[in-house]
Amino acid sequence: MKVGFYLRVSTMDQTTENQRIELERVARQRGWEIVHVFEDAGISGCKGRDKRPAFDAMLNPT
Repeated sequence: MKVGFYLRVSTMDQTTENQRIELERVARQRGWEIVHVFEDAGISGCKGRDKRPAFDAMLNPT
């Protein structure tokens, strides 16, 4: 199965690395192929899609 992941942290002091490591581990265990990783750093989840470019790109692939 091909999958994409969305990673996000609220502040620039945080990192998505732990999220990435865990999701890659799950993908390996389940035999998934990661085809794209969408990442928004330093952007609150309360912001709308227009303020989260990676989230918007994930929902509207071109």
